Amino acid sequence: MARVTIKDIAKELGVSYTTVSRALTNRAGVKPITRERVVEEAKRMGYQPNILARGLVMQRTDTIGLLVPDITNPFSAEVARGVENAAQEFGYTLILGDTNYSPELESQYIRRLGSNRVDGLLIMPVSSNAKTEVLDTGIPSVILNTKNAVDSTSFVTIDHELGGYLATRHLLELGFRRVAIVGGKITSETYEDRLVGYNKALKDFGILYDAELIFSGPAVSNSAALKKAVAKLQGGEGPDAFFAANDVIALDLLRALKALPDRLGSGIGVIGFDDIPIASFPEIELSTMAQPKYILGRTAVEILVQKINPVQENHAQHVILPPELVIRKTVRE
Repeated sequence: MARVTIKDIAKELGVSYTTVSRALTNRAGVKPITRERVVEEAKRMGYQPNILARGLVMQRTDTIGLLVPDITNPFSAEVARGVENAAQEFGYTLILGDTNYSPELESQYIRRLGSNRVDGLLIMPVSSNAKTEVLDTGIPSVILNTKNAVDSTSFVTIDHELGGYLATRHLLELGFRRVAIVGGKITSETYEDRLVGYNKALKDFGILYDAELIFSGPAVSNSAALKKAVAKLQGGEGPDAFFAANDVIALDLLRALKALPDRLGSGIGVIGFDDIPIASFPEIELSTMAQPKYILGRTAVEILVQKINPVQENHAQHVILPPELVIRKTVRE
């Protein structure tokens, strides 16, 4: 079946192409009764607007872009679900880009989305330059899961410092005293904030910071960090509990501990960060810090739509969502 065009609607109603075009794009110069007739006929004929063509005229495409570092990561996937659901409710189509933790690919995506004139852009930045690059496009934007050094740009993030504090404090309250951090990149803002919270909890309990219990680094992969942490256990004077950078690392750690002799692997506390679905499975029951991932995505879209369609002076919005401690069974009672 051929696509219904503006020309078809004009012919059916016996009016001009311009009249139909103006009516469907809500522009002036069309009588209300005529506009109503055009809209009703367009619906009856199954007319679907050409988004790209309309964008050339109205400088709008009804699309927003979302850039994430790894869509296979459960955190990114749940944020993306919140973004997509909210975008659909507001009448926007989502364009998703996976930067695969590559600053170069991230820059390419920003340039391409900028040149294609998406109406707005959401980004979980990989590079420290990304925030400035996004700002340079002139497109309304919101930064996700990191605080923003550029005051004129809005952000929605998690209170990672609070998360680091609550997770560490919980382990210390249960009697653990050599709490290690596993995974995460030292250069990331998220990691730095959680480390601040970790140190605050240690200080509250009168425990000195021990660099030997930090298994992460700017060039250390999560798998390498995990191997170092397990090796430390086998070498004696190792950690008695682990605070993992995310639930995936925590689950890998649990498997590694299970493979150790009982004298080494038993009684070790483990807490994750994210609260991915598998964390609650009966055979796992991972204690973790729940992040409001879906809400983060939805909130970011709500702010972005306000920036795209300002009704008053649009100030940058900075939203920090609190994580929640979820206590299960991977730490001893």
